[in-house]
Amino acid sequence: KGSVTIGANKTLKKSESPYVITTPNLSISSGVTVDVEAGTVIKFSGANSLTISGMLKTHGTAAEPVVFTSINDDSYGGDMNGDGTTTPAAAGDWNAIQPTASGSVFDHAIIRYGGKIDPFYGLVQAQLQASNVAITITNSISEFSGTGGFWFSGASGEVSSSTIQDNSTGSKGMHVSAGTLTVKNNTFQRNGVGLFVGGSSSGSNIVTVSNNTFTNNTGNPVEYYGGKVSFSGNQASGNPVNGIVVRGALLNGGTFGPDLPYIMDNDAHKSVASGTSLAVSAGTNFKFKSAVAMYIDGTLTAQGTSALPIIFTSIHDDDCSISGGCGDTNVATTSPQAGDWGGVIFRASGTATSTLDRVIVRYGGNKNVNIGDLGAVAVQSGTSTVVINNSTIEKSFFAGIAAIGSGTASTTISDSIIRDNLISFGSSTAGYGVWTRLSANPTIFNTHFSNNGTHIATSSATWTDGGGNVFE
Repeated sequence: KGSVTIGANKTLKKSESPYVITTPNLSISSGVTVDVEAGTVIKFSGANSLTISGMLKTHGTAAEPVVFTSINDDSYGGDMNGDGTTTPAAAGDWNAIQPTASGSVFDHAIIRYGGKIDPFYGLVQAQLQASNVAITITNSISEFSGTGGFWFSGASGEVSSSTIQDNSTGSKGMHVSAGTLTVKNNTFQRNGVGLFVGGSSSGSNIVTVSNNTFTNNTGNPVEYYGGKVSFSGNQASGNPVNGIVVRGALLNGGTFGPDLPYIMDNDAHKSVASGTSLAVSAGTNFKFKSAVAMYIDGTLTAQGTSALPIIFTSIHDDDCSISGGCGDTNVATTSPQAGDWGGVIFRASGTATSTLDRVIVRYGGNKNVNIGDLGAVAVQSGTSTVVINNSTIEKSFFAGIAAIGSGTASTTISDSIIRDNLISFGSSTAGYGVWTRLSANPTIFNTHFSNNGTHIATSSATWTDGGGNVFE
């Protein structure tokens, strides 16, 4: 009972393994380094943990990994409990490895069958968990945990070229919050949620998630919960949805770049808060679940290119009006419809200027979001400026663009295409390309209107014709 402490530097040798941890907590003292030779097996007997207040460094190889596993796991180190196959190893047989200081390295390590949940306190988040430390995990495997595979908060370092698999379907393969951890070149497969990630909302810390593969997870492959996170080069297949699922409301302070589609989950409307900004890079694709809207109380800068437009559309849209389409994100046969999602709603006050340049907006304008929105793109009361250039707004419910200003908001629409906005309340042929209300006075020039119910409609408002507009 109690704890046992390793108080001096030590090497754990393959020739002396398997090592069996029988104490509830084995700890490595501060300032102490424990090296583990390739091929060494360490087994946990019961609800035991390893706390690393110093450093632990595994020196495994592809042929001879270092293994941390259950006493019931006979596949590594033999039948240490002498019961043959009577007691098979199971997820949650032991607790966790917990580094509490920086510097530990897990290279070519296998961690399996840990993550036992305390029935009273539930303190174990994953079979390896760490907060506010630097850690390196490379070429390793985390599998068969009763909770998560890895759990990090405020951590730095990297998890790379590793496999996170077959962890509890009710948990996450990996949880990362804040810090500067780099998560790259990993495979996440057959977990619950593959990766849950959230960055810091302030400061310069950025979590980097790049070139990972997410396959056959039973939940979302990636869940993003706001803050500063950089995504690039990730791939997903065989999951319920194949994208980065954006949870919660706040989108502050970040930069969205091209990667998997960003799926705007229907747990909350998304919001860029007053005084903050959101930048979106060319080639980024947002897909919205039912009735979700993006509210811009700060500044949105969405800058696409002719070859790589930025897309805002329904989760059911596999085409996205681009060459080659944008993929069957939700692996469903449901066809997209006008009004599938809310819209991009600008309502900032002050001197903010938001830009939609070379953007495609499709299937928005859900009538149940807010009667004051009424458009796939809407500019509400305020004093901010919204500039829409070189963009396509199409297939919306009620209106493609709604300018609803009682303040002095300025809206400019130029060199754009506004088409196929046909459906309105109680009619299949109404709909508006642009709808203005109150004191809104958008300026429109060099814009092509086609196949709308009404191209431009005013309700106690007007619009300024800048010339060069075409109506078909």
